Amino acid sequence: MTANAAVAPVEVSRPAIMFVDDEQRVLKSMRAMFRRDYDVHLANSGAQALEILAENKIDVVVSDQRMPLMTGVEVLTEIKQRSPGTLRILLTGYADLAAVEASINDAEVFRYLMKPCPADEIRGAVKEGLALVADAADTPVLAVQPVSFEQKPGQAQTTETGKQARMEANPQSDAVDPPKAKPVSAAVGMVEVLVITGDSDLVSGVSSACAGHEIHQAPDVESGLELLRKRNVGVLVTDMSRSEEDIRQLSQQVRAITPGVVIIVASDRSDANVLIQMINSGQVFRFLLKPLQTGQCKIWLRSAIQRFMDSHQLMDGPLVGSGQGGNPALAAPTLWTRFRNWFLGVQN
Repeated sequence: MTANAAVAPVEVSRPAIMFVDDEQRVLKSMRAMFRRDYDVHLANSGAQALEILAENKIDVVVSDQRMPLMTGVEVLTEIKQRSPGTLRILLTGYADLAAVEASINDAEVFRYLMKPCPADEIRGAVKEGLALVADAADTPVLAVQPVSFEQKPGQAQTTETGKQARMEANPQSDAVDPPKAKPVSAAVGMVEVLVITGDSDLVSGVSSACAGHEIHQAPDVESGLELLRKRNVGVLVTDMSRSEEDIRQLSQQVRAITPGVVIIVASDRSDANVLIQMINSGQVFRFLLKPLQTGQCKIWLRSAIQRFMDSHQLMDGPLVGSGQGGNPALAAPTLWTRFRNWFLGVQN
């Protein structure tokens, strides 16, 4: 190549966002607000949004809730099925409890925005969502391996045979046993589930829904946190009738110990404002209304278990317990987990 040879510019694709609303006025304002920095797609119905999605890679979609034929939750739920990597935001003008619960349980929205929503708030939500999409795209996917402990000479074991083998390998090891690592379920696909409640019916319902997985019960938050420090819990079901601040505090405490835990909230009451807050802060994966409906409980709990398994890829090689806070060999958290951890100030 000569010194005067022209260098072809590298074309960099811009992030693609889509707005779904049946009001043309709203769509036009969204285009004006975002077209300078992003590729903007507009859809005036759920059906049109799905057509656009079929022909374009969409990074973030913002949908209004109240639309004819398909609601926002229905649109986002379908988009989740067709394009799981597309981050979803729900925009609505009223606190519709059914929509809020569905957005947790079906559409798994990233952010729930109330109309009239300030322009800066919409811009901020879209920007944060795009950052997470880009971050997830840079995360390598590692093969999932069976979970087990590597037994090394001198490592503590609970059986007499293990003790004898340890002593043969290191005769001096009988004086002081090294600290035990946190146990991990040996069976591939088994996840430990912690239920923080004094409600025996809730424990029974969770146990029935999670057959084949190990269930732990804690009567209160303090004992639940202690169990989290000792066990590799993947799913936590908490019986919450607390304030918004209590929910946030518990979520922070839980993820300070085990950042990747999937949290389900069970309650005998529904509070739209609290649910919106939990969505916006990424604190919960599912919401269960008591008394539990057996079929729905099984669906959501199995979905949470699958989410935990899908959102954590194990590093190559056997797992050796760290003795400190949960799941030391879990890596590559998903988009949802990354947002949740970022918001709560937990390192991924």
